[in-house]
Amino acid sequence: MVIFPLLALLLFGNSAYRRGDLAPLKAWLLFSAIYVVLFLVITRLRTSRVIRQLLREGENKAVVCEHVLEITPDALVESTDISEFRSKWVGIERVEETADHTFIYVQATAAHMIPRAAILEGNYEAFRDEIRRILVARES
Repeated sequence: MVIFPLLALLLFGNSAYRRGDLAPLKAWLLFSAIYVVLFLVITRLRTSRVIRQLLREGENKAVVCEHVLEITPDALVESTDISEFRSKWVGIERVEETADHTFIYVQATAAHMIPRAAILEGNYEAFRDEIRRILVARES
């Protein structure tokens, strides 16, 4: 992504700067900003399209439905009406949090995403704190 604007800067910017002509550098800055914005917009659109395509494949009954997360002594259990997934505590890699979500990573690229606004019952903070307590105790 960054290689093309940097290559243009290296080819044209150095000699223009030495001559005292800042117009090419200003043009490069404008071009680079446009390039980065377009890259980010196109990447987001492509990602959204791929996700929509993946969700259209099959019925995804176990994905788009109500999920229940339960803490047991040996695992975090996620269950739906048609499936159950157990993650033993030793397999939980980390817990990350934003203002609106908690992510419980069971792999480097796979996590239980818990949207704060979607909690139907139970105490969100107590649940999150208990998971953190278990993970800290596991590392001790």
